[in-house]
Amino acid sequence: MRRSPVRGTARSSEPGAGPLSPVSPTAARTEDDVTATLRPITARSELQRAALRELGVGEAPEQAELQAVLRLAATVTGAPHAALNLLDDDQQVTLLGVRAQRRRVPRVESLCARTSSRPGVFWGADLSTDPDYSGNPFVDGRIGRLRFYASAPMRTADGDVIGTICAWDEGVRELSPEQVDRLADLAEVALALVDRHRAAREADRLAGAAHEARIRAEEERAAAEAASAELARARAFDRALFDALSVGVVVSDVHGVPTRVNRIVAAWAGDRWDGGQLVAAQLLEELYLADGVTPLDPADAPLVRVVDGEPVRDVELVAGPPGGPRRITLATGGPIHDADGTIAGGVITIRDITEQRALEARLREAALHDPLTCLPNRALVLDRLEQALRAQRRDRSPAVVVYVDLDGFKQINDTAGHAAGDAALLRTAEALRSVVRPGDTVGRMGGDEFVVVCSGIGTARDAEDLVVRIEAALAGGETVLRASCGTALSRPTDTAESLLRRADEAMYAVKHSRR
Repeated sequence: MRRSPVRGTARSSEPGAGPLSPVSPTAARTEDDVTATLRPITARSELQRAALRELGVGEAPEQAELQAVLRLAATVTGAPHAALNLLDDDQQVTLLGVRAQRRRVPRVESLCARTSSRPGVFWGADLSTDPDYSGNPFVDGRIGRLRFYASAPMRTADGDVIGTICAWDEGVRELSPEQVDRLADLAEVALALVDRHRAAREADRLAGAAHEARIRAEEERAAAEAASAELARARAFDRALFDALSVGVVVSDVHGVPTRVNRIVAAWAGDRWDGGQLVAAQLLEELYLADGVTPLDPADAPLVRVVDGEPVRDVELVAGPPGGPRRITLATGGPIHDADGTIAGGVITIRDITEQRALEARLREAALHDPLTCLPNRALVLDRLEQALRAQRRDRSPAVVVYVDLDGFKQINDTAGHAAGDAALLRTAEALRSVVRPGDTVGRMGGDEFVVVCSGIGTARDAEDLVVRIEAALAGGETVLRASCGTALSRPTDTAESLLRRADEAMYAVKHSRR
């Protein structure tokens, strides 16, 4: 509906800013009430929205014509700014404009979205005096001082508003009934241009689809003729390809019984598969879950699952008896369907990842252990400290941490060479391991620094006894080594870093006292 014109003082807004702005909470509630009555989006208006989006990024003839419509809208209203806005369910997109920026705003912040819910053309001579809009940031000066504003909805025959033609000014401006009618006419022209663009694109699409369909029909006919002539060779090629695959392949009937395997699976199966036929009740040796301990339930076997219609992807299984040669595999597969959609069987591929898992284990070992001494490195020591702290919070069993630094290690390197230094480090690692329990941790932090973590013995006396054993072990070999040892007892409030830091500080205090 047409708003009653209101008068006020003309003031300027930022150059090129369009009527896209937040509304006050009261106005937002009013918008919710109004938009709740709008018609649902129809398929036709969805196509017109798509046509608008295409116009926003392309150079179609309709784009130039729509730009001309906007210039006419500015001329008809006398306003310096005009724009074509697309209204989606959640936002307004300015596609084209006269002295207007292309931009996106949420629908609830859009003046066009609010006003387009009313029938006909909306216009206001001075929005600063309109209580519905005076609190808008583009009106009240927070962003701009828009005054005159007019918006004509692009409404389809089904009643859906897909966009607007709007014009605005920083000054107060009146519209005559004839100007209002002409602005409505321009919105109809814009809608017709959008619909023409949509129809042209649809015609192009249908023509292209028909052309592609003719090409496909010709290709399918040629393929059918070639398939008939090459059937025997295709079967031979299929067999060769089947056997040339680097993964094992098993094909089964509808009951999950293997009916065909490639050479890799045949080699794994041995005498269980003979002459293209399953001999034993089970194609492969006993199977276990990824832990290598839990036997696989026959109902969970990959072939059984795929013939039940369940796709299987990367199921890790271990084949072979515990204590004997074992193969780690990944099974992937799915059901085979007849033309009518019924399940006719299944197919799985089996990839041997035994070497890959072994490599991963070696890489994990290398990432968490010192390459010279094979002791846990700093990262693994911190993890063990976290475990000790969790045990303390759970069982109230504190831990002793000893930070060990070799005395005179630099002199060993400088006088006897790095080989002697490495030997001293290995001797230290052996000595430290010899004085701790199997569950304790001895780690190398780098250089000549080591850490010992003993859980569940966290008393000062325990710490002293441990240091005595460490010093005795270092002095008991062919080469006498000395070390500065700093101890720390874990506290419930400790972190791994803070506990390690306290032991480190204690070690430096011991080293300093010996100078």
